[in-house]
Amino acid sequence: MEDVSSLAKELKAHLPWHQARIVFLAQFILALLRSRSCNFYRVAESFQSKAQTESSYRRIKRFFAGYTYCYEQLGKLILHWLNLSSYTLCMDRTN
Repeated sequence: MEDVSSLAKELKAHLPWHQARIVFLAQFILALLRSRSCNFYRVAESFQSKAQTESSYRRIKRFFAGYTYCYEQLGKLILHWLNLSSYTLCMDRTN
């Protein structure tokens, strides 16, 4: 849980979200890296939580189905983490 706390602190410094959403995002990012999969159920299996896998799975689905997040804020956070002096944005039309 120490990893989740330190990542949540970093996220909180850049995202003006409610603390529960920040902690969820920290758990999700770390579980995504641990599971090495984009499958929500596999990610839920890797959550560091006392909740059952099924509950974590529903929580992930609710977050992506019902929460509106600002892509600009997330983009700025990612650019901060990458610490690049310049970059090129490449976009395709697979939306």
